Amino acid sequence: MPSALRSLHLSLLCLLLAMPGYASEMAVDAEKREIAIALATEPPSLNSVKATDAESSRILDHISEGLLGYDADNRLSGGVAQRWELSPQGATFHLRRDALWDDGVAVTANDFVFAWREVVRPGNAAQYAPLMFPIRNARRINAGELEPAMLGVRALDDHTLRVEFEEPCAYFLGLTAYITYRPIREDVYRRFGERYAAEAGNLRSNGPFRLSEWVHGARLRLERNPQYWNVAAVALNAINVPYITEEPSSTFNLFKDDKIALAPLDDSTMREALARRMNVKRFIDGAQLYIEFNHRPGRPTRNRHLRKALQLAFDPDTFVARIVRVPGNEPMRSLLPGWIQGEKELFRHEHPPRALHTDVALASPAAGTGQAGTRRDPRAGAAARRHADGRQAGRVSAGPVPAHARHRTETRQAGVQTAAGGK
Repeated sequence: MPSALRSLHLSLLCLLLAMPGYASEMAVDAEKREIAIALATEPPSLNSVKATDAESSRILDHISEGLLGYDADNRLSGGVAQRWELSPQGATFHLRRDALWDDGVAVTANDFVFAWREVVRPGNAAQYAPLMFPIRNARRINAGELEPAMLGVRALDDHTLRVEFEEPCAYFLGLTAYITYRPIREDVYRRFGERYAAEAGNLRSNGPFRLSEWVHGARLRLERNPQYWNVAAVALNAINVPYITEEPSSTFNLFKDDKIALAPLDDSTMREALARRMNVKRFIDGAQLYIEFNHRPGRPTRNRHLRKALQLAFDPDTFVARIVRVPGNEPMRSLLPGWIQGEKELFRHEHPPRALHTDVALASPAAGTGQAGTRRDPRAGAAARRHADGRQAGRVSAGPVPAHARHRTETRQAGVQTAAGGK
């Protein structure tokens, strides 16, 4: 079996391995054009209205498609939308007439209108509803102040979708590539109710694959969707998921035994992979980890100055190098991933993030002379000493303190392009 078809990824870093001598007919079947992989957990929900986790995203990115997607160079490209216009007031999307659901029914603008209204409907308690807030009235609908029908999105006809913004949103096109913005067939959604997307037969697919089997807690199978508009670019006939385990050592052993084509790595399995001289290529998806503080009343960490002091004392470089200790992880310098494109080059090159230097001495109580603090706020050291008991807990931080960047395989980017061959 060609070794180029074998691949491996870190849970914190995406790797591609060429493994001479490790060919397998079980993990990769070139004749049938099928591969086998493992998931860390069973997808909690394949309902795009409610899905938030990585495993659900992996499956949804193979069986569904939004208005836009990302190509092999991580640039936005057409999905269901063939062309579009963006203005400060809103956006208009012109849908492909050959975009179909897996049962041959046309994907229409109303499928997006229905799905987006369900995301902001308060009764659904969609965790990612705020992603819809750039759309007019979305925030008020989600707060229960308006009916979902007041959402600023409408179908001008079956193949034209018009979106009105609450305020200008230059990044809106990128939002439409995310799973929360995927279309849903209203008739299918109504038919299954709370059981929608809970079984393989309880949803319709408009992506490069369809979910043909789902034995809960055991296995899943995704088969090539012959109705997909770009089916000619789909390289695989099927993706099998015969194992569900979150133990890196277990999945790595399955990989070594030629049972699966993908495996997560931790510090120890990474060393073994390198010792076996596996040819590694790195992929980065921009996933991040950060410290999130408890802001509830009475908690010491509600104090803004204490949080600033902790930020000064925390060294992302040391944390990544000595605690995480998995090659490929990088200290996080910004909430924006390093691979995001700007107008002409990488966004971080065009807009470098302001540096925040670790300074334990400045963060310590001994520095509380009234002049100590972060390099952005000279009051933090003294305030952390004076108010660590939370007596001035009314202050609110501008946001969580970043810790380090976590780079991990997410099929929503690397895997989809491998499976579908790009768009």
